[in-house]
Amino acid sequence: EINDTLTVIGNITIGASSTLMEDNSDIYLAGNWTNNGTYTPSTGIVYFNGSSAQSVNLTTFNDIIVDKPSGTLTLTDSIAVNNDFTITNGTVDLDVFKADRSNNGGTFTLDAGTTLKVGGENNFPNYYTTTAIDATSNVEYDGTVTQNVLAEITYGNLTFSNGASNVKSILGNIQIDGDLLVNSGSILEPDSVNISLYGNITNNGTITPKQSTLILEGSSKNMVGPLTLNNLTVNGSYTVTTGTTFMTGNFYVETTGSIDFGNNDAILDGDLTNKGDLTSDASATFTGTRVQTLQLLNAITSSSTGIINFNGTVSPVLNSTSSPNFATVNINNTSGIVASSPWNVFFACNIAAGASFNDGGLTHNFYGNFTNNG
Repeated sequence: EINDTLTVIGNITIGASSTLMEDNSDIYLAGNWTNNGTYTPSTGIVYFNGSSAQSVNLTTFNDIIVDKPSGTLTLTDSIAVNNDFTITNGTVDLDVFKADRSNNGGTFTLDAGTTLKVGGENNFPNYYTTTAIDATSNVEYDGTVTQNVLAEITYGNLTFSNGASNVKSILGNIQIDGDLLVNSGSILEPDSVNISLYGNITNNGTITPKQSTLILEGSSKNMVGPLTLNNLTVNGSYTVTTGTTFMTGNFYVETTGSIDFGNNDAILDGDLTNKGDLTSDASATFTGTRVQTLQLLNAITSSSTGIINFNGTVSPVLNSTSSPNFATVNINNTSGIVASSPWNVFFACNIAAGASFNDGGLTHNFYGNFTNNG
């Protein structure tokens, strides 16, 4: 029986026929916790505070606080917590095991700079009434199996690793206050959900977006691709630094939003509404595979290298109040383009064979070459 504070610089091992009772006392452990017998918790806290690797196996605790200056605490079996689970420093690796609360209540806390690694199918700590995750903390879903991401919570930095063909599924709305990273060899598959992102997004793996919506909320953040997205909403300010952005759904830039694709291509298969700042210095392609409503309440701006492609066989609906500023525009849509506001085209306008351009009875400014094969 433990009835006073206990500090152990080595390991705690409970033998197969032994019982360890904690009587309102705290335990500070620098080594491993191995329970082959019986542990009876009271109201005390077990601190894992070693500076090297630690492990813990099948046990029910009252409170756990992980306060490791370095190293990782790794679960070798599932544990249960009767009260709170707090990670104040260091890394906890759940592997495929669980660290759920015994019943609903309490708080799971992931403090600034800490890391939680989740390797199981569905084993993010659950049944805590409050999940408090600092914006600078890290959660990594790194399992080799199909994984479900715990939804309806706010993450700090969120990383996806491993898995190969086994996807990481997001089945409910989430908020990410930090960065979103998809590593090589990992597939992220959000369902019909909203992902609100306040940091950078980097994709080195695969994103299968289904019917999801990515909402960009950060300020002066980056997008590193290539990126395949469904709906994209921009409320903050973002710059695409690398890779093509392909949007299978709709693209919406709010009045507070700005996005600069830089020298990276963008492909849109859905509708466009721009109320903010939209800049492209590479090629921006409207696929024209279905009716696309293109509404420019603020103009699209492209530099001397920017190319706008109207492709496909289905005419888009242009419903704009601001004049676009195009560098080069290629009209390839065989059902034709009908302008709804005056265009400014500074380098070249090319109408392909079988395509057509209807000026809408407006006055347009063409400052460079004009080639009509349609």
